[in-house]
Amino acid sequence: MDKKYQSHFSQTDSGGEVTVKDGLIKWKVDDPRSKTLHDRDDIGMGSAQYVPGWWGGNVLTNTGLLTFITAMERLISQFGGSVINCTEGGCYLDGAKRMFLQDAISKYCKESIDKSALTPLLTLHPDADKRIKEALPLLQNDIKNLETIIDNAEKGLATDIKMRNAKGKGKLKKLLNQNAAYSIAAHETAKKSPTVELAILWASRKIQSRHLNIEAEEAKVLADKDKLLIRIDRNEIILKAARDAAKELMKTYKETEKAFVDYIEGNINLEPTGEITPPDLSDADYYLSIGNFAKPLLEARRAGNQEIINRAIAAREIKIAIAKEIQQKDFDTRRNLLPQYLDLLAESRKYGQDKDMDKALEILNKAIELMPEKEDARWGLASALLHLERHNESIVIYEKLINDFPDNARYQFEYGQVLILAGKAKEGFEQISSAMSKTPEFDHFLGALAKLYADNNLIEEAKKAAEIHLVNYPHDIDIKNLLDKI
Repeated sequence: MDKKYQSHFSQTDSGGEVTVKDGLIKWKVDDPRSKTLHDRDDIGMGSAQYVPGWWGGNVLTNTGLLTFITAMERLISQFGGSVINCTEGGCYLDGAKRMFLQDAISKYCKESIDKSALTPLLTLHPDADKRIKEALPLLQNDIKNLETIIDNAEKGLATDIKMRNAKGKGKLKKLLNQNAAYSIAAHETAKKSPTVELAILWASRKIQSRHLNIEAEEAKVLADKDKLLIRIDRNEIILKAARDAAKELMKTYKETEKAFVDYIEGNINLEPTGEITPPDLSDADYYLSIGNFAKPLLEARRAGNQEIINRAIAAREIKIAIAKEIQQKDFDTRRNLLPQYLDLLAESRKYGQDKDMDKALEILNKAIELMPEKEDARWGLASALLHLERHNESIVIYEKLINDFPDNARYQFEYGQVLILAGKAKEGFEQISSAMSKTPEFDHFLGALAKLYADNNLIEEAKKAAEIHLVNYPHDIDIKNLLDKI
């Protein structure tokens, strides 16, 4: 099951489609101008995580960004002044005042910005010659580091190939040690290059998926062929990411090194000319046809082509008008309805805590009527119906939630539990198993699931759930006994 989003950015290397599939976030850059990311479909952004949103409900993030939320909330709690959250679609931050961006600008942004400070930046630095001579050896050292990363990564990848076909534990152990040495050397050198380290971070998120997430102690890897192959797969993903990023950087670094040497030897002039490359209008029709006016407008202004300038400006004005209309409509709707909606949610939670579920249902239905597209009130309604043992009604709500938000595995997980309680055990187990295969979020439930499988005489399923549970909780005596018994 997957759901598609669009990047909030329109820049060359950061725009495009964001897809959540089987609990993992993928990013597809689709701008043909991108030299590094275009046509790659393996850019992983880690496991999909959901956090409270600015508008209420939940918003999508990943594990890495989730840690920033925790850090920001800690900083807010220690900050003496007021912190304003104007993201209008980002996450909720505890301790920050939620405010519409337009309101914040009107209230606080009243001083003019002095842009004259930028003028000196448009010319060469007065010590440009000296700075370039100082920078050249630093650049050359970075090139050596990139060469070291590529060399160690390729040597490590070679050992991965050999390990797949190695015979005998002695030879395999030797290869493992060699691989570890090359991998550590590549990683340590990569720490000197933030771009390569970022590529390794992305790859590290990719290997956190369940089928690649294993215990990697040497003894276990040597004793278990499946674990060995997963260990190799993980290592190859990391080393290829480091090698490929280093090779991409190497091209730019080599070009820059040549430019520095040519300048020092007096072969080129670094004074800004405004014409670094000739204007190119060959793809103007294509970009305008897909609604991208920026590049044609820039190139047409450089070339003095008034016809394309006019077309690009017209396309820009259309986009601005559409964006303003959508923004204003959405802004007005949420400004008027959101506070009421959130108040109703808070009221429903109060009644739920007081065990007055009938009143909670009444309030939740009002919230859904007010903003039917939002998910949190609908989720609350499904949960309230479950507590009231109105299983069939709860099932209907969960099915709609899963249809509308297919990437949120929690709805499918809870849906499976409701099905079991409604006497539809087989369907319920299938839904729970599917949800748990997408994310480790529900691994704590594996022990209880093993017992449920055993109670329903699903022995093979019970064994599998118990074995996976014991990997995470090896001292769970109850599940050990259950596994021995079945």
